[in-house]
Amino acid sequence: MRIKFLGGCSEVGRSAVLIDGKILIDYGIRPADPPEMPAPHNGRVHSVIVSHAHLDHSGMIPKLMNSFPDLFMTPVTCDIALILWKDTIKLGNSHGIHIYDSEDVERVAKCARLFNYRKQFVVDSYVCEMFNAGHIPGSASVFIRNEREDISVFYTGDIKLENTKLLNSASLDEFPCADVLIVESTYYGTEHRKRSELEREFVDSVEDTISRGGHAIIPCFAVGRTQEIVMILHAHGIVPYVDGLGISVFKIFERHPSFIRDSEALSAAFKEAKFINGKRKRKKALSQPSAIVTTAGMLNGGPVLYYLRQVHDDPKSKVLLTGYQIDGTNGRR
Repeated sequence: MRIKFLGGCSEVGRSAVLIDGKILIDYGIRPADPPEMPAPHNGRVHSVIVSHAHLDHSGMIPKLMNSFPDLFMTPVTCDIALILWKDTIKLGNSHGIHIYDSEDVERVAKCARLFNYRKQFVVDSYVCEMFNAGHIPGSASVFIRNEREDISVFYTGDIKLENTKLLNSASLDEFPCADVLIVESTYYGTEHRKRSELEREFVDSVEDTISRGGHAIIPCFAVGRTQEIVMILHAHGIVPYVDGLGISVFKIFERHPSFIRDSEALSAAFKEAKFINGKRKRKKALSQPSAIVTTAGMLNGGPVLYYLRQVHDDPKSKVLLTGYQIDGTNGRR
């Protein structure tokens, strides 16, 4: 088995792993300015397995569609990725960057073959299977076994081994043995505090900001983090405003309750949240002390830029970052 990394080594973003020149696991983009893409591959890719919808793992998939490869992913990953790719086209056009077009995205929808966790599928002489990675709804760790050579590889993708309000964690007991292990290592060597402590500290900061008459601006990734933060705030009696693509993603999650730890709790949190869908409601959200959950999580676009301009000189307001900030993004600066 030959394994080639086209991106994602010693960096966060543009993840792409090529197996035997035939099977590609992920094909992401690095959200820098300008965006960075995986190294080129001259041969034809026969099949692509998408671990999850975040753009650092899926962002360049539509670019592959001229060769019409078979695509494998979970149902919720497909639904989420489609709207993220369409948003990428829109954002790219606004900056004069053409990466792919809507026809490429439509080809993905036609080529995609959808599998739930623990359902084997065969690609040429390879037996493949996806397992819950606990990262975002639909995220998968991928097992591939070459039956002819009797060798296997396990790709964790982005993985989480602790339950969150939104998701059940990955289970090491479910994972198969493999000859080769490819492990995500974004936080390698980092000792994390207890999640309950971090949540309490976050909520205290939001409550303090509101009590002082300010606005808690909470930039979040549209997929996973927006929904989790809204659930955390709801659990502590805070009703936030929600702006950006995370609202559409929530509606997708509602259609896939089996991928959510507590789908009823998620629906309850969003039922009380105040959705923002235009300038008038954005002004209303800033007319009184408030918590505003908005995209984009790394501050590289989206409604968050409007809110940052409005509260920039307000000492009572605060920006609370909720996720990893890649080098070169506004959030990292």
